[in-house]
Amino acid sequence: MPLTPQYEWSQDEASISLRVPLKGTSRKEVDFYVADLVIKINFKPYVLILDLTATIDPASTMIKLIDGAIDLTVKKESPGAWKELTFHGAKSDVLARRKASMDRKTEMEQQWFEKRKELKYATEKKTLRDQMALEEHERQRLDDLKADEKQREEEAMYQTFKQLQCPAAPKHVAEKRPMMEKRALEPILEAQMDGTFDVSHDAVDEDNQWSDTESEDDTVSPAICPELAAPLAGGGEDDGNIVYIPAPRDSLQSKISFTPRVFPTPSRESTAADEEDWLVKNRKHLKSHKGLNAQYAQDISETDPTWLKAKADDFYHHRDFTSARNAYTEALSVDPSLTTCLSNRAACHLHLGSFQLCADDCTAALAQLPDTGASPMDPCGSHRLKVRVLVRRGTAYSQLGLYSQAKADYGVALTMHPENEALQYDFAKITRLDECAREKVKADSAFASRDLAGAVELYGAALAIDPTFVAYDLGPVGSLQTVPPDAHGSIITLSSVPPPGSTKRREWVLKTLIRRGTAHASIHAYAAAKADFADGLTLDPTNDKLAQDLQCVRELAAAPEASAE
Repeated sequence: MPLTPQYEWSQDEASISLRVPLKGTSRKEVDFYVADLVIKINFKPYVLILDLTATIDPASTMIKLIDGAIDLTVKKESPGAWKELTFHGAKSDVLARRKASMDRKTEMEQQWFEKRKELKYATEKKTLRDQMALEEHERQRLDDLKADEKQREEEAMYQTFKQLQCPAAPKHVAEKRPMMEKRALEPILEAQMDGTFDVSHDAVDEDNQWSDTESEDDTVSPAICPELAAPLAGGGEDDGNIVYIPAPRDSLQSKISFTPRVFPTPSRESTAADEEDWLVKNRKHLKSHKGLNAQYAQDISETDPTWLKAKADDFYHHRDFTSARNAYTEALSVDPSLTTCLSNRAACHLHLGSFQLCADDCTAALAQLPDTGASPMDPCGSHRLKVRVLVRRGTAYSQLGLYSQAKADYGVALTMHPENEALQYDFAKITRLDECAREKVKADSAFASRDLAGAVELYGAALAIDPTFVAYDLGPVGSLQTVPPDAHGSIITLSSVPPPGSTKRREWVLKTLIRRGTAHASIHAYAAAKADFADGLTLDPTNDKLAQDLQCVRELAAAPEASAE
C-alpha cells in the first residue's frame, strides 16, 4: 500500500507553493500530475494526492528539484487567500470532484494535442512550399543560364560560318590583281615577215610559271563562295579569282576496350561490397552463369539461381504450378546441382499430372543426395529432403500403376521416418494395391484363356482386398458380359463407377458404361442400356460401333411400345 509523504505549502494572493522531500529518490523516478483541482506526485513508495480547495491554472505549473526536494509553484485561477489547501467533504463528493477535474485535464490535453498537430502540419506544409519555391527558383535560374549559353554559342557558331564562307577572299584578290597588272605591262609582240613572233626564253619560262600557279589555285568548285565565283561586270577576265579550299581530312577509326565486368551494369551504378559478397556466395556456378555471356541481355537478377528459386517458391505457394515449374527449370539451367529445385519441380509435375517427369526429377535428386541411412541427425536438411523426394516418386509410380516400385519407395521413406502416421497409412494402401495388381494380372491371364469362372473368382479376390479401386471392377464385367445369369451382379458391381466427365479415369468410365449397358441389354433393360450407351457416346463421339449399338438398343426399346399399340 503506498504511503503519503510529508509536504509543506505556502501561498500568496496569486499562487501557491508546495515543497515535498524526495528522501533520496532519483528525480527520474518522480511522476507529476497537475489538474485544475488535483495535484498528484508519485515516487516509490510514496503517493501524494491533493484535492485543492479552489481551481488553479495547470498551464502555469513550475517544478524545480533542489536539494533533494520538489518545489512546485502554480498560479491560482482566481486571486485571493485560501483558508486551507485541500478540500474536505464526503468521499463520494471528493471522488466525483477529482474525476471531473481529471476529465477536464484529459480534454485539455487532447485540445493541446490537436493544436500541436495542426501547427506541425501547417509548419510542414509551409516548409514544403518554401522548398518547392526554392527549387523552382533554382530551376528557373538554371534554365535562364542554359538559354543564355545556348544563344551565345549559336551567335558564335553563325559568326564562324560566315568567316568560313569567304575566309581568304581579300588576300586572294590582293595577290591576283598585281599579277594581272604585271601581265598588262608586258610588251606587245609584233609578227615578223615570216609570220612568227620574236619571244625570248625568259618570257616563255615566266608564262609557264604563271600557268602552273594558276592551275593550282583555280581547281576549286565555285559553289564554295558565290560572291567571288560570279563573273565581274567588266568581262570574264576575273574568272580565276576563286578561293582555294583544302581537301577533306582523312577519317580514322579508334578502338576502345572496356574493362571486363561480371555484372552487366556500369561501375557508377554498382556497389563493390555487395558484388564481392554475391561472387563469394555463387562462385561454384560462376563459370556457367548466363549473366557472364554477352548474348544474354537479361537483368542480373533473372540469371541468379537463388532469385529464380525464390520466385518459383512464390508461384508454388500461390498454386501457379506451371509458372513455378518454368522458374525451377531456369534455375536448374544455371546451376544443375540445386537438389531442392529438382524436388520442387517434381512436386509441380505431380500437381500437373506429368507423373513420369516427376519420377525422373526425383531420381535425379536422389542421385545428388548423400546416402545418410536412416539417421535423422542432419543439420543440412538432406534427410528430410530425401524422405520428401521418395514420397513424391512413390506417388508418381502409384499413379503410373507401378505399385511394386511405389511400395519400395514408401518403404524406404517409412524406415527413415517411422513415426509418420500418414506414411504408415499410405504404405498400407499401396501394399494392398500391389496385392490387387498381382491378382488382377492372374485374372487377366485367366480371362485371356477363356477361363471365365476362374477370372471372376480372381477378380473378386482382388476386389475383396481393395473394393474402391475401379480398374479391378472392369475385369469381372468382362467376364460377366458373357454370362447372362450373372448380369444383375454386373450391374450392382458397376454402379460405383465415377460419373461421366472424369478426365483422370475417362477410359475406365467409357469401358464401364459400355459393359454396364451391355449387361442391361442382356436382361432387356433397354432404357438403362440406352442411357449408358448415350453417356459413353458423349465421351467418345467418334466410336462408330458404339453408335450402332445405341441405335440398335433404341430400336429394341421402341419395339414393345409399337406392339402394345
